[in-house]
Amino acid sequence: MTHISYLQAILIGMLQGASELFPISSLGHTILLPAWVGGEWEKLVHEDYYLEIAVALHLATAISLFIVFGKKWIQMLDAFFHMRTKDPDFRLLMLVLAATIPTAAIGLVFGDYFEGIFGSPKMSSIFLTMNGLILFLVAVHVSKRKSHVWAADSSTLEIKAITIFQALGIGVAQCAAFFPGISRFGITLGFTLILGVSLATATDFAFLLAFPLILGAAIYKLPELFTPELSAIRGPIIVGSIVSLFSTLIAIFLLKKWSRSGSLKPFAFYCAAFGILSFIRFWA
Repeated sequence: MTHISYLQAILIGMLQGASELFPISSLGHTILLPAWVGGEWEKLVHEDYYLEIAVALHLATAISLFIVFGKKWIQMLDAFFHMRTKDPDFRLLMLVLAATIPTAAIGLVFGDYFEGIFGSPKMSSIFLTMNGLILFLVAVHVSKRKSHVWAADSSTLEIKAITIFQALGIGVAQCAAFFPGISRFGITLGFTLILGVSLATATDFAFLLAFPLILGAAIYKLPELFTPELSAIRGPIIVGSIVSLFSTLIAIFLLKKWSRSGSLKPFAFYCAAFGILSFIRFWA
C-alpha cells in the first residue's frame, strides 16, 4: 500500500528544495535524513515509489529555476532560432547543450542501475563522504589562484574561455551525481571553477545547466506518478512540490549572495562529517 503523509511530503519538499542547488546532494540527504529518523520515515526511503516522489519534487525545482533564469533562457533560445552565431547567448546555449548531452545519454542507458542503488543509506553515506572530498580538493586548488577567481567580478555570464570540449567534460563529470550523495551542482561548480571561471559566473552557469537536466528527468519519470497504484499519494506530492518550489527560490537567493565571496570548504567539511557519521551509523 502506497502512503506518504502530508507532513512527510512537506518536510521532504523543504529538504529537497533547500539542498538541490547547494553542493551537498539533495538525493543523498533525502535518503540519509529519513533513514536517521527511522520508523515510518526510514520505511518510506525503501519504498519503490520514493524515487517517483523525489522526481516530482525535482520538477518544482526546475520551475523555480525557470522563474529566476527564464529571461536568460528566452534570450539564448532567441539567439538560437535566429541563428545569431556571434551572439554570446548563442554560444552559452551551445555550452549548456554540450554539458547536458553526456549526462542525459548516460542516464538513459544506465538509469536502471542507478535506480537500483537509490534508497540505500549505506551507499549514500559513502558517496556523500566522497562529495566532501571532491569539494575540498577543488577549494584547495582554486585557493592557490588569485583572489579574483572567488570574486563577483562580473554581472554577466563571461565564460568565453570555456570550450565545447570542456563543456562536454563537465557533462561527463556530472554523471557522478547519479550516485546518491554526489552533488550535481557541486560537480558542475567545481569543474567550472577549475577552468578558471569566477565563483559568481560558475554559480550562474551551474544554475543554467541544472534546468534542462532536472526538467528532463522529471518529465521522463513523471508519467509513473499517474498510475493507479500511486493515486493515493498525489495530494501530498502536490503539496510537497509547492513547498519545494518556494524552498528552491530561497536557496537560489542565498546562493547568489554566497557566490560573491563564499567558499566551498564549509560544504566540504559538512558533507565529509555527515557522510562519515552516516557510514558508522548504517554500516556498523
